Amino acid sequence: MVSVQTAASFWNYDFMHRDVYLLKVVDRSYGKALESFAQSRGWKIHVEIVNKTDLEYTKVDGLFVETMEKTVVECIQNWAFVDAFASLYANRERLRLKQILKKAYWKRISGSDVRVRQALEYGCYLIDKSTGQKIFNAKESWLNDDYIKREIDEAVEKVVSLA
Repeated sequence: MVSVQTAASFWNYDFMHRDVYLLKVVDRSYGKALESFAQSRGWKIHVEIVNKTDLEYTKVDGLFVETMEKTVVECIQNWAFVDAFASLYANRERLRLKQILKKAYWKRISGSDVRVRQALEYGCYLIDKSTGQKIFNAKESWLNDDYIKREIDEAVEKVVSLA
């Protein structure tokens, strides 16, 4: 299954192009074989072994792609703010923001005390404010961590200016 930033590239129409592809597989031996095959071809693939219960995907033309909701949450957890907000912005018409916020409630940004939901709400508020539209209908939100706040500010600025 295509996941995290690679799935985000799929959902945001390759807004942020990546040269490394992230895949999730259930079978350890299949994962090792896939990495070995990719390496022999010169492909940059990172394979993560996961439990079957951790997979949330949709099938697109025979390709298993992580759901947008899970992709956004995982990107924010992994500090890939541009990928997350580009995916949200590109799919604003068909977005299920409440579902994403529900998934994000107890998750934290890696290495911090900031919840993914706080970061999402803050970023969505900034997008609404920057565009002058009620795209996400987000209420004013705040973050205590100045470093994460600056990173999200930059990510949203990049997404809005290039979109």
